[in-house]
Amino acid sequence: MSNWLSLLQASFIIHLLQPWHANHNKRLIKSPKLYFYDTGLVCRLLRIRDAEDLNNHPLKGQIFETFVIGEYYKLYYNKGLDIPAYFYREAGGAEIDLIIQNGAVWETIEIKSAQSFNPSFLANIKAFRKVTGNNCPAVVVYGGELEWEKDNTHIKSYSSLGNIP
Repeated sequence: MSNWLSLLQASFIIHLLQPWHANHNKRLIKSPKLYFYDTGLVCRLLRIRDAEDLNNHPLKGQIFETFVIGEYYKLYYNKGLDIPAYFYREAGGAEIDLIIQNGAVWETIEIKSAQSFNPSFLANIKAFRKVTGNNCPAVVVYGGELEWEKDNTHIKSYSSLGNIP
């Protein structure tokens, strides 16, 4: 199985997102998460033919997450950089979809496919900040159009992902 995964990685079909951990805390789940680079391929494999199929599909949120993470990867690769990307998950359920670590600065990115922002989207960011004791910058990428910033957290529309700093 690992030979197939290596082949798919070398072919830029999939990538494995490793878990983030500052230490070997037993609450962390240490298995990597698998993502496709091409959400079109994902949709084809799932027999999603159009936007209506996608909007009604039970994996819509995971496909959206795959798309957003792929956009961050492309941004780094287009600059000739490897992306220092991870995810965070506690055994109790709190999860950060993407952490980009640049030196001592961690940017946490929470991804939600909903078209309306809900303050509950911030819960995992707050939990991560509490565990780490670090008020790291955060981004919530969601399916809506409005954008704003508050308390070191940028609420960002998926449509502006091409403008990632």
